[in-house]
Amino acid sequence: MKSLFYLFLLSWLSLSYSCCELTGDCPPEPPDIDTTKKRDSLPYDIVWQTPLHPDTLFSVTTHVQPKIYMDKVIFDRRVRRSGSQDILAFNRHTGKLEWTWDEYYRKARGLSGSPIYQGEKMFFTTERAVFAINILTGESIYRYEEPSEFIGQVDVSVYGNKVFHPVNLSDTLSILRMHDYTTGEIREVFRINKQMDKFEPDIYPPGCWLNQSDDTVLVFQSREYRPGPYGHRTILYSYNLTRDSLMWTDTIAGVSSSIQPPYIEEDRVYFLMSDSMLCINKHTGEHIWVARHDHRGGFLISRFVVTEDMIYMYSTVGHLVGIEKTNGRKRFVKDIGAGGDDLAYYNGRVYATDSDLLIVDGKSGKTLYTLSTHNYSKRTPGSLVNGVAIDGEKGVMYVSDGFYAMCLTLPK
Repeated sequence: MKSLFYLFLLSWLSLSYSCCELTGDCPPEPPDIDTTKKRDSLPYDIVWQTPLHPDTLFSVTTHVQPKIYMDKVIFDRRVRRSGSQDILAFNRHTGKLEWTWDEYYRKARGLSGSPIYQGEKMFFTTERAVFAINILTGESIYRYEEPSEFIGQVDVSVYGNKVFHPVNLSDTLSILRMHDYTTGEIREVFRINKQMDKFEPDIYPPGCWLNQSDDTVLVFQSREYRPGPYGHRTILYSYNLTRDSLMWTDTIAGVSSSIQPPYIEEDRVYFLMSDSMLCINKHTGEHIWVARHDHRGGFLISRFVVTEDMIYMYSTVGHLVGIEKTNGRKRFVKDIGAGGDDLAYYNGRVYATDSDLLIVDGKSGKTLYTLSTHNYSKRTPGSLVNGVAIDGEKGVMYVSDGFYAMCLTLPK
């Protein structure tokens, strides 16, 4: 009788496993950690690694570049089964998980763009809401939900106590909205209506600066599309928020642009187009230099990093481009993979992730290291993605491989 029972139990388990394989509901298996000498040959040591999700490791993806603040390092995780995206804070010294945030409104379960940091505050949008949380505690400190409008897949901009984000109403109207997160005041700053030429407006968050009269000046774009006859254009606006006056505009016909807000430094505005990088006089709108590149369209959702003397861009088709900051002269173009993740720069080196972590010389573009992870499950290999955060003082970097939040030593 016992033999029949065990035979039945074995048959049931076999059938259940086969069914779960078909439905995708099998219980997850923990990743197999390679502890062979292969790890000893890697040019880094693992200081700590903490599971992003202990029960569904192979189902976790990350979308946000890690961020260091005080004793915290911020990661995120998106669980494929539920679709929810959590924000996680780990102790950057020990790897202990200290808090998890998941307080979205309604069906908005994930970030729309990249978060913006201001001291201990982290700002971000979902498709219909604006949030701010305290990095030290994980508590929500500001939240606002649009009643019916659509914010879209964009970042926010933060300047002082003001948060800027666009609101897009169908294809006929785009609005730039401003929140004062200390008082709760919300007001419309700028609006663009669909014009007679049928281009559909689409405002993106601004770069901000303060002029000699202490006026707040915004520089932002409208990425515009016309379905018929088909066309693209980008219009840059420089707008004095304090005096409610337009300073200059720049219409660039036939091309679109990156989603990243204009970067403003000293008297210059740096702005990434689909076919070029622009350096613009922030007072007059005059082009100081234009650096053309041959990867049209590859920079539409890409971001760039500005250093003391260089600008680095990483296209979604895997081209890492380095140009000189003073004159736009191209130093190198490097094809390194699918690309598009956020870049990091430290001590003359550029860090770019695309399944592997590539570390390249910032002047020549020469590959110094190609780093991988040996963490994997039977279904999914580990991939180093979504950029790194670097702590040069301690000589470590923080990165995710889809299974773990990791702290690794910097290669020599």
